[in-house]
Amino acid sequence: MTDRHAAVATALEMAGRRKEISVSEFFLKNRHLLGFDAPAKSLVTAVKEAVDNALDACEEAGVLPEITVEVRGRFERSSVAVEDNGPGIVEGQIARIFGKLLYGSKFHKLSQSRCQQGMETSAAGMYGRLTVGKPLHVISRIEGEPAASELHVSIDAANNRPDIHKRKHIAWSRPYGARVEREMEGVNQGGPHSVEFLVDEFSCVGEKTARAIIQIAGKPLSERSCPEHIAHAQANALNRALQKARVQTPRPISGFLP
Repeated sequence: MTDRHAAVATALEMAGRRKEISVSEFFLKNRHLLGFDAPAKSLVTAVKEAVDNALDACEEAGVLPEITVEVRGRFERSSVAVEDNGPGIVEGQIARIFGKLLYGSKFHKLSQSRCQQGMETSAAGMYGRLTVGKPLHVISRIEGEPAASELHVSIDAANNRPDIHKRKHIAWSRPYGARVEREMEGVNQGGPHSVEFLVDEFSCVGEKTARAIIQIAGKPLSERSCPEHIAHAQANALNRALQKARVQTPRPISGFLP
């Protein structure tokens, strides 16, 4: 066989070995691209993205957000649950939203959203499935529905499609909203790369900015107002003031970008 024929044969052999992989399979092998490359960073990423999604849902529905974050952990295994008072998710959409990468409404918007196209919510579920073998646990209820929808769902990485493990209707105390819980390999190590940093420091504003927000809010609020005890009208005034105030972007800390 001549060198030319050998080269052609080699090219054909190489072509036969090539195959297409799904986007889920790609991110499964390169999960560091989504922030799931170390237990400590993975936990912070999961919490931040879950809260961002909850905030986006409440904002789109035009409701003042009430978000509960639960983080429990032992050794290097953690459970993260985020519950919100948003509009909830239609049952037929739950599996695709949480069991398929690159599925959602944020891709078709020109406006800036908080989280990275919503990928991390489903990616966190994929990471949890990979590290501890547990699917996402989702509870959702739309206003007016007699019961809430409960699903345990994971991603079929090879085909980028949802794999539903359990589905049923349950009684839930919330009249509407959503709760997403995931178990994963993650550790809360403290410091600037911790969940506490997100809650206690990353979300804080300086005294000057706080005074400006209060001034924009007007009479319903004062410097003595306690966020845990303000009335609904005061909360609405504060929310409107936060939208109008000019809040400086926090200074990035090495290894963690807001």
